[in-house]
Amino acid sequence: NKGKLAKREEGTRLKVSLRGLRADRRMTQAEVAKKIGVSKRTIMKWENNETSPTGIQLMKLCEIYDVELNDIFLPDKLAKREQNK
Repeated sequence: NKGKLAKREEGTRLKVSLRGLRADRRMTQAEVAKKIGVSKRTIMKWENNETSPTGIQLMKLCEIYDVELNDIFLPDKLAKREQNK
């Protein structure tokens, strides 16, 4: 089913970008969780694609990581932009 495949691909991109952004900022799951007001387990679930952040939580992640929302869902574009700096 194309819909399920597209959703799975989107989830995989989100998982990769959330983990990568956190690692790039040298932050722990606990540090990110504290800034957002969720548990460390919640961050782990987002990074493992078990659950997804809400829209408000995504905006907080953008603030913490200093990125735009598209950067979270399209990590390839962010990587290219970072290389060109």
